[in-house]
Amino acid sequence: TTTTSPLLFQGTLLNQQGNTIAGAKIQLWQTDLDGNYLHPHQGAATSPKSPEHSTILSDFQYFGTDATDINGNFEFLTYRPGIYPNRP
Repeated sequence: TTTTSPLLFQGTLLNQQGNTIAGAKIQLWQTDLDGNYLHPHQGAATSPKSPEHSTILSDFQYFGTDATDINGNFEFLTYRPGIYPNRP
């Protein structure tokens, strides 16, 4: 595992009319620093470096959940993810 920079991902959730949406559940899924992605039904990360499953990092969650505030805002503090070349 290599080191990477912290990443603050934030935004405002809007409906089709441009109005903010309060209380909505937002999920963020991402790879770890090595590009491994957690697939929930597999129980292990899929490594782009081999067809085998790699061990997931014990100190990385791979996903986060937040709820928008009264103004539709949300934010996640994470790390810049690694490259996941197997993405469709």
